[in-house]
Amino acid sequence: ACLGCVAAFVTHCAGAEACQNHLPAFVELCRKYVSYDPNFAYDDDMAVDSDGEGPEGNDMEVDDNEGSDYDGFDGSDYDDEYDDGVYSDDDDTSWKVRKAAAQCLVCILQANPLLLHSLLEGSLPLLVSRLNERDENV
Repeated sequence: ACLGCVAAFVTHCAGAEACQNHLPAFVELCRKYVSYDPNFAYDDDMAVDSDGEGPEGNDMEVDDNEGSDYDGFDGSDYDDEYDDGVYSDDDDTSWKVRKAAAQCLVCILQANPLLLHSLLEGSLPLLVSRLNERDENV
């Protein structure tokens, strides 16, 4: 809803000085939310090398209790209450946030056509990166 308000503000106040002053903040907000995906925390910079170490040489293995069922919640209802197994993306609605952010960028571009080059230069790589499929089976 917030991004819809930003899009409406930009569309109806096109050319107004008040709107022009806030455009950089609006563009950054849209760029942030175009790549919003709370259910997927993978980052190319966080890739694990073949030696099992992260990008800065940090050992990525942190589980000393591998193979054991101990998780620190023995004897509590918390362990069983929130163990729903594998998370399903069926109820994921974060695509709506990404769609609203992309629509807001379009509204900014339509209201300010002189920003075409700078908007595409900064936003196009983000939009293209969202086209990557994170599930290899798809």
